[in-house]
Amino acid sequence: MRAAGHRSVRFDIMDAEQRPGTNFMDLQTDAGFALAILSILKCHKALVHFGIKCSSFCVLNMGTSKRSACNSIGYTGHESVAYANKLLERTTLLVMLCTAMDACWTLEQPAGSFLEYYPCWRSLMLAIRGVGGPYAVSTVRFWMGNYGSKTPKRHYLVSNTTVAYLLDRGRLKWAMRKGMCTTKTVERARDQKGRVRYWGNKNLRQTQLLAFDNKHDIFKFEVANPDSPKITQKGYVTISYITS
Repeated sequence: MRAAGHRSVRFDIMDAEQRPGTNFMDLQTDAGFALAILSILKCHKALVHFGIKCSSFCVLNMGTSKRSACNSIGYTGHESVAYANKLLERTTLLVMLCTAMDACWTLEQPAGSFLEYYPCWRSLMLAIRGVGGPYAVSTVRFWMGNYGSKTPKRHYLVSNTTVAYLLDRGRLKWAMRKGMCTTKTVERARDQKGRVRYWGNKNLRQTQLLAFDNKHDIFKFEVANPDSPKITQKGYVTISYITS
């Protein structure tokens, strides 16, 4: 967004991994959470995107996390599960703050993620719909393959604006999908008891990034007037980019 001339701020845990001490870009830390809150409070008519870490919420991690649609909290005895739960709970609070600030927010996850069933997240979504009506929160599903990704990868995005549906570019053409599947991201084998086991290989991390090329715009928004938070499809608003 900065390259396109828009004011923006980015938070990513990888940006501060090489620095000693607490990671001030990790929402798990007090410094990271406080910095995220301050950044949102400084925004006016902004778009805030949350790309929360999905590894603990995805289907492939069910054997470890014990998550399901009926038990989205999972087995908190595992450190990775407890970490992800705290991360989502803090993200939910930030989404609540964005809503109170009349900001436009989006949250993205891969298809099959159990995040949408997490109790506090569902409670907030229901509360927003209870005040703003059935279209106050929208969910759109799309193929990353339509945006230059190395793999087809189905994703969903939750937002408080219906303009998010512009992300859906329809079905992924078979010829394009077939060519992408040459990138192998998961290994499969049977254990001593004959059960099939899966694990991600070195290519999996590369598919986590939304690979938008120069020909593709993510969103185009415009604040209709200073007195209204209504979002339309023209222009850009200030971008506040927060990932976890």
